[in-house]
Amino acid sequence: VFGVGGISNILFEASKSRAEDLVSFDNKDLDYQGKMGVIGTTLNKTINNSTFLKLSAGFSYENPRAKIDSVDAFLHPFVYVTDDSKKYKTSLNIHLSKKWGAFLNTKIGIWQDRLDFSYYSRKYDNGNLNQFKDWINTSGNTYLSRFYNEWTVRATPRLSISPGVSLLYLALNDSKSIEPRIGVNYEIGIKQKISIGYGMHNKMQDMVTYFVQTPINGTDSYLMTNQKLNFTRAQHFILGYDWTINDNMRIKIETYYQYLDKVPVESKSSSFSLLNWGADYASSLVDSLVNKGSGKNMGLEFTLERFFNKGYYYLLTASYFDSKYKGSDGVERNTAFNNKYVINGLLGKEIYIAKNRVLTTDIKFTCSGGRMYTPIDLEASNRNGKKIFIDTEAYSKQFSAYLRLDLKVGFRFNSEHYSQEWFVSIENVTNQKNIFTQDYNSKTKNIYNVYQLEFFPVGLYRINF
Repeated sequence: VFGVGGISNILFEASKSRAEDLVSFDNKDLDYQGKMGVIGTTLNKTINNSTFLKLSAGFSYENPRAKIDSVDAFLHPFVYVTDDSKKYKTSLNIHLSKKWGAFLNTKIGIWQDRLDFSYYSRKYDNGNLNQFKDWINTSGNTYLSRFYNEWTVRATPRLSISPGVSLLYLALNDSKSIEPRIGVNYEIGIKQKISIGYGMHNKMQDMVTYFVQTPINGTDSYLMTNQKLNFTRAQHFILGYDWTINDNMRIKIETYYQYLDKVPVESKSSSFSLLNWGADYASSLVDSLVNKGSGKNMGLEFTLERFFNKGYYYLLTASYFDSKYKGSDGVERNTAFNNKYVINGLLGKEIYIAKNRVLTTDIKFTCSGGRMYTPIDLEASNRNGKKIFIDTEAYSKQFSAYLRLDLKVGFRFNSEHYSQEWFVSIENVTNQKNIFTQDYNSKTKNIYNVYQLEFFPVGLYRINF
C-alpha cells in the first residue's frame, strides 16, 4: 500500500517583485494554491513456477487554483483571471507474465483509467467593459484503456527478440490506435551488448485541451472546437551499446531518432504547436486545433555510472540533440526545448561518523545550451501596451549557456525500526544568473531579461519507518 499527499501556496505581489524575478507579472498579483494526493495498492501473486500475476489499483487527485489580480497605480487589486481545476484518476492495472521454457516469455497487460475532471477558467475581457470571458467551464468524465502483448524469444544464447503490440482507446472522442513495437538485444561476450529498437507510441492531449471554448460572435454561446483532437503519434528508432565494466561501473551509449505527427496546431496559419507546451508559465489554452503538425528529435547520449559502493558513487551524462517542429504554416523551426546539449555530473559520498550515524554529501553540476526563445516585437508591444511576439521568428533565438552547481550536506541517524534524516541543499551555489526568458514592461516600454533562481537554500527533515 502506498500514498503521498501535499498542499502548497505561493503569492507574488507586484509591489514586492522586481521585473526581472522568475515569476513576475506586469502590474499583477498572483496567488497560486495546489493540492494533490495519491493512494494505491499492489498485489504480486505467483500462480505457479512459470506464471506470475500483478494487480494494482490507485486513485489520484489534483486541485490547482490560481487568481491573478490586475493592480493599478495605487496598488488596488481587480480580479483579472481566476482558475480552479479538479482532476481525479481511478486506475486498475492487470499484468500477467508466463515463461514457456528457457527460450520464450510472454507478457500481457490491461490498464483501465477513469478520468473525472472539473475545469473552470475565466479572464477579464478588456474589449467588453465589466465582462469576463470563459476560457473553460465544464465537468465530466471519460475512460482511457490500454492493452499490450509482448513476446521475448531467445533465438540463440546471445540473441533475443521482443516483438509486441499495444492498443490504446480514449472514450471521450473515440480515438484509437494500434502500436507495433520490437526490440533486439545481442550480447557481445559476457559484459557487452548491442540493442536495436523500434516503437510506435500514441499520447492523448492534456485533458484541459479538449475543452477550450471558442466564443460564437454576437452571442453568449461557445463551441468546443478541440473535442475531436486525435492522439499525437511518435515513432521511435533506437540503437544502443551497453558495457558493464565491472560489478560497480558501466558505460552506456545510445543514439535515437523520433518522428512525430498528428501534432495539434492551429487551423489558421501560424507557428503554434502543442509540442512546445510547458516551456514557460504561459498558458497554451488555444482553440480551433487540428492534428496536422509534425516534429522530429534526434540525438546521441552517453552515460558513465559508478554504483554506490565503498561509501561513494558518481554519474556523468552527456547528450547532444536536435529538436524541430512544423506548425500549421509548414515552416520547420527549433522547438522550445532545442538546447542542443546537456551535461550533468553527480558525485556522492557517505561517511560513517559512528555505528549508526552517517554524514552524506552530494555535488551536482549541470551545463546546457541556453533556452530557445521567440523575440518580442518592441514597436508592436508599445503600440498595444502589452507583449507582442514576432510569430514568424518563433524560437529562432537562443539565450547564453545555462550553468549551475548544487551542494547538499546531510546527516542520517539509523535505529532499529526507523531512520531520521536532516539535510541542507544549496542550489546554484555560485549564484549564476541564468536567463529564463524575456519579457516586456508596459510602464518603461522596454524589454528585459527574466532570470532563473539564483542562490537558493532548502532544508528538510524526514523520518523513515
